Amino acid sequence: MYNNGWITPYTAEIDEGETFQYTAQQQDRDCYQNLYSPYPADANWTINDDQIATVGFDGSTTAISEGDAYLTANWTGQLWWADATDACLPDEIAVNRTANVIVKPILIINVPQNAMDGDTVEFSVSVENGTATAYQWSFEPTSGGNNPQVNFTAPNAAVTQAKAHWFAKPDSPCGADLNSKYTIKVKVTFQGGKQTTKEAPFTVSIGGNWGGTVPSPIIDGYPDINFDSQRNLWVVIGRGTLQRVPSLAILRTPTTSQFYNKTLKHEEVHVEQYATGIFSDLYHIGSLMNALSPLTDSSENGLRQKIYDSRIAWYQGQDRVLKTRLPDAEREAFAVSDPIAPQYKFQSQCQ
Repeated sequence: MYNNGWITPYTAEIDEGETFQYTAQQQDRDCYQNLYSPYPADANWTINDDQIATVGFDGSTTAISEGDAYLTANWTGQLWWADATDACLPDEIAVNRTANVIVKPILIINVPQNAMDGDTVEFSVSVENGTATAYQWSFEPTSGGNNPQVNFTAPNAAVTQAKAHWFAKPDSPCGADLNSKYTIKVKVTFQGGKQTTKEAPFTVSIGGNWGGTVPSPIIDGYPDINFDSQRNLWVVIGRGTLQRVPSLAILRTPTTSQFYNKTLKHEEVHVEQYATGIFSDLYHIGSLMNALSPLTDSSENGLRQKIYDSRIAWYQGQDRVLKTRLPDAEREAFAVSDPIAPQYKFQSQCQ
């Protein structure tokens, strides 16, 4: 009935200290040539060098030290044959099969799980119980995209760095994911020419809130006030220390990111809009003084409260005007930033 037998797998590479399962397989064919499904055989296991690895009664093999060895599995199969009367008669057959064991030194690869676009990251690999003679770092995107890249500063060293680089997957200006996934690999060559490769996942992200803002200009200081003895009232008499303080762009995009220049150019348009453009007539001292100058009160504290309330109301009015102009202001800014690479996520059509 016996037809064939083998060990699976035929060859396995195992790190030192790891345990791996080998299995003896048997497949039967009856005396009428009907083939049956393979099944595990009850084998006796041995290994030729127990300094390299040990094997248990069930084929479980534990790596001890670097080197090559081979396993042997022995078992008895039933051989069936048909005689002249077409009767099935049993017989026994000794089955002997071998398999290769390759024990590799332990490699420990250190790869950060996550980084933000533009971050400088470090990758390293260490070897236990072995002597490395060469290193080779490489990468693969876990799925396709527009421009995956990892530029290793020292691709042939045990320790290397790279600048984290986001890529668009899918390759869609607005539909790309915020996270780009890589597999980082290192191939290590040992004395004697053996090579081992280790890999680890690596994700590069961009922030969904990246971009920037330009706050409205601030009117700093305080107007001059005095007591008018003729009117017996506290009055506003001048601008005092009031000054218009232009706001600078506040960028949430890291300076090292590939999106930084795109964000900067966009926000620079808004800065200029407050200086000479669509918002340049807003948040001026003259306009504020038109609201403050008529204020009077019988007490100093009363006038100061009115000044406070009036400034708040004036700011709110300026903000309402600004809000009506925002769509035109954004179109003007995106006209500058949209053509700047990378043309993803922070495009006008994605807002």
